[in-house]
Amino acid sequence: MDNEEISKDEALENAIITSLENPRHCLYYREPKDRTKIAKTLINASEIYELPIHERYEISINAHEQTHIISANQTQFKRMMVLEGINPSLDVTRFSFPMKVKYDRSLTDLNLIYNSEVEPFLEAFATIYQCRLQATPNDLKEYLLIQFYSSKPSLYALSIDIDEIFEKIMAKYEGKGKMIVKALNKQVDKVYLSPAIFGMIMNLTFSTPNIINERILDRFRLIRDIEKIPKWKNFEEITEYFIRYFQEHHFSVSFMSLGTPESILNSAYFLSEIKNADFVQETLEPYIFGLLSEIDTQFGRITYICDSLATLEGKRIKKCYMGSVSRDLLFSSIEVTIRNIDEMLQSRDKIYIKHFDLLREFREDLTKLKYIKEKTFNKCLRGKSCIEKTECPIKGGLCKAMLEEIL
Repeated sequence: MDNEEISKDEALENAIITSLENPRHCLYYREPKDRTKIAKTLINASEIYELPIHERYEISINAHEQTHIISANQTQFKRMMVLEGINPSLDVTRFSFPMKVKYDRSLTDLNLIYNSEVEPFLEAFATIYQCRLQATPNDLKEYLLIQFYSSKPSLYALSIDIDEIFEKIMAKYEGKGKMIVKALNKQVDKVYLSPAIFGMIMNLTFSTPNIINERILDRFRLIRDIEKIPKWKNFEEITEYFIRYFQEHHFSVSFMSLGTPESILNSAYFLSEIKNADFVQETLEPYIFGLLSEIDTQFGRITYICDSLATLEGKRIKKCYMGSVSRDLLFSSIEVTIRNIDEMLQSRDKIYIKHFDLLREFREDLTKLKYIKEKTFNKCLRGKSCIEKTECPIKGGLCKAMLEEIL
């Protein structure tokens, strides 16, 4: 069914379901047709599933989905979900990334806490960001809030808390005009500040090294109940304040930006764990983009339209991030990481020296991955040519090359 053929009521209903009731966003469950398989979701497969929606809702729903991607990227719970998807029989509680913290409880505890705590927080952050967005039509915004309030009152209360935290932080901002972002080494327009602060709150909440022993709820309470927020003029200033605040209260601070030493070491550990896991192409292929997006953020984000979000019946490609961006951007992430690994290997810092063998192995694997990526994406149909296909045409070849060359 083409979007133009959808009635106004059906278009709104599909937009609400895709936003608020989509089991393919963050849930941790088994496929209904085959209970031995972990369901493919945006989190573990880096693939987006939507019902047919009208173009007036496109920006709003995309914002919701991108918020999930940002909040889950390089988190311990996403990596464990990727591993279990690849091999459902694995005891993922024995794996120790990203901070070498062991679980002391069972997989049942992990599933229970994820679905009762992590997933609701993921949805609350995504929905409140979506409702704050000017591009979200009023009819969709109104229905999302009504649905939240009537059927998920605890999430509605949580979304109010998130909004209040955001406003409390922004009220202390004293900068004017453009702001300096040290990580980018340039000035950016103040319009980018609000998403950055929202992202900081998400990262502080979700970047626990262990969702059982250091609960997301407790991390969120720490932010919510803060008594003093200083005046600030640049993003790094307020970020460093919250990092110190978390450390003073004995909470881990493991969120990291792309290419930082912490990010690189955690990604290296993750790939090392994957290489020691037992799987075959048949089980790896459905989650290959979820795996690779933890190593190279330019992988994944294929959007599919389907007739049923539960069964993925009628699934076909709607658009693809990888096929729409420039070649320079497509390879930017992996090139930055390789360059920063070289700097770490030249460092005399004891923190890095003890990881030199791991870093050298990771660099070698990234070099192989870059070659695989170049060879594979030379066959990419680049956007419109793969529209309406049921699967990405290069996925199988990419998976096979990874198994042969790296895994």
